[in-house]
Amino acid sequence: MKAAAYLGFALQVLAIPVQALRIFQTNENGWAALYFRTLNNMLKANGHDVFAMAPAQNHPGTGKKLGKPTFRKKPCDYDTCPPNSGRWGYNGSRTDLMWINAYPVVAMEYGIQRFSREYWNGEAADIAIAGVNHGAALWMNVHFSGGVKAAVWAAKKAGIPAIAFNAFTPYPFWNEHPTTLPWNIQPEPPGAQVYAELATQLINQLALSGPPYLPRNVFLNVNFHEVTPECANSSNWKWVLTRINQGTFSPQDVFHCFQHRLPHEFDVYYFHKGNIKQCFIPISIGDARDVSTVNDGFTNNRILHKGRQRDVLDKLRPMLSCF
Repeated sequence: MKAAAYLGFALQVLAIPVQALRIFQTNENGWAALYFRTLNNMLKANGHDVFAMAPAQNHPGTGKKLGKPTFRKKPCDYDTCPPNSGRWGYNGSRTDLMWINAYPVVAMEYGIQRFSREYWNGEAADIAIAGVNHGAALWMNVHFSGGVKAAVWAAKKAGIPAIAFNAFTPYPFWNEHPTTLPWNIQPEPPGAQVYAELATQLINQLALSGPPYLPRNVFLNVNFHEVTPECANSSNWKWVLTRINQGTFSPQDVFHCFQHRLPHEFDVYYFHKGNIKQCFIPISIGDARDVSTVNDGFTNNRILHKGRQRDVLDKLRPMLSCF
């Protein structure tokens, strides 16, 4: 049933030729998390070459925590690896899916610098993604998100275009596996499929835009809110270019939607019309150097150069809506 759903969506997207990308994938919630696995399957169904390495267990809110991988004594989350399994390991039937006993940033580092290169015979990833992570990462919370910080590491340290995908989860932090669902849960909640379809749309658009897929030191921060009845179909969602931080004292942003200030991701994520939450997706242009908003093309009401904001806007324009 799941395979048919992935294939059906893939056939819709691949009606437009898409350049297959080498994609490295990690997350902050562990390799057995539902959103992570659903996106992995969707990207592969769309023809992308995906190598995934994620933490052995859920690590929400770990930000930029580092440290070398350690020997794992306990089973991986949801018993997906046995106790005393070493520092890392593979899925039993797939060498492109690995766990590592480390924090998200370390999973990104080891995966990009070592394991994915071995898998791709020395080639580097075209794009690195963290997610889909269980739980939103907005505004000041980006500094505490392990998924966001993993994407920041890829863009800043490895020079690889990076995206953090984050999504609403209804589960509280005090659960045994806080904020996550297991990869094999039945029936699968509708949000997992919708979030995977939307994330794949963005990656396919970047693939169509051609390299470089993002400017240097740029990452994208994407947040999906809950799947309401109005937003049950991925075609009903609208992408909105946003800022991570509020721009009260910042230079002008790129001119878009008849203004020189991009909306704040927090406002777009929580926007309601009456009592109905609208199907908007904030997609923020992040600066990996300080985890703020990129807007280096404009100052004192004067355009200095094209700017990285304009570069991203040009790549994503076909899929963007005004807020």
